Amino acid sequence: MYIQRAMRPVMRGTIGLAGAAALGYALLVEGRHWSANRHLPAPSAAARALLVLGCPPNADGSLGATQRWRVDLALRAWRPGDRVVFSGAALSGLPSEADVMAAYARRCGVPAAAIVCETRARSTWENMLFGADAVRDAPEVMIVSDPLHARRALRMLRRQDPAVATRVVRLPGYRFGEHPWRKTVSAVFESPLKPVVLWVHNRSRTHRGVTARL
Repeated sequence: MYIQRAMRPVMRGTIGLAGAAALGYALLVEGRHWSANRHLPAPSAAARALLVLGCPPNADGSLGATQRWRVDLALRAWRPGDRVVFSGAALSGLPSEADVMAAYARRCGVPAAAIVCETRARSTWENMLFGADAVRDAPEVMIVSDPLHARRALRMLRRQDPAVATRVVRLPGYRFGEHPWRKTVSAVFESPLKPVVLWVHNRSRTHRGVTARL
C-alpha cells in the first residue's frame, strides 16, 4: 500500500510529461505542417499536374517508406485526367527515384498514360527546375511531398519559373498524426537545426550504402 501511494506522484508526473510531449508535438510539428499545407488556394475542377518530389529508394532499389508516403499523397489527390510527374534521378547505381515511385503508382491503379518520369533531378532545386517542363501547360499544379518540404520547393519554383508557381494549388488529403516520425524529421530539417539533421541524414544514408539527397 505504501509503495502504491509513493508511486502515484511518479505516475502523475509521467502522465503529465507524456501529455506535454503530445501537446508540443501537435503545436510544433503538426501545426507547422498543417499551416504550410493551408496557405495555398484550394484546387478547382480544372485538370491538374501533380509533381512528386523524389527521394532515395531502399538500398536494394525497392520502394522506400518516404517514397511510398509521397506516392500515397499523390494517389489521394489524383483524378482521372490528371497527370502525375515523378521526379528523381538514379543515384548510387540504383533504379531512378522516379521509376521506383512510378512503378508503385501503376500497381495502385494509375494508368501508365497518366505518368511522366523525370529522371535528371538530384536535388529539390532540380526537381523543380526539370519538373516544371512537364507541368507548364497544366491549369493547376500540385507539389507532392510533406507540406514543409513542398513549401520550400515552391519558394525555389518562384525563383525559377514564376509563371508556373502562380498556378500551384493546395494538395488535399492532409491527415493529422500521419507519419509522426517523418513529419518530425522534416520539421527539424526545415529549421535552424538543418545542418545537424543533414549531417546525421548523410551519415545514415552513407552507412546503408545510399547517397543522400534532399
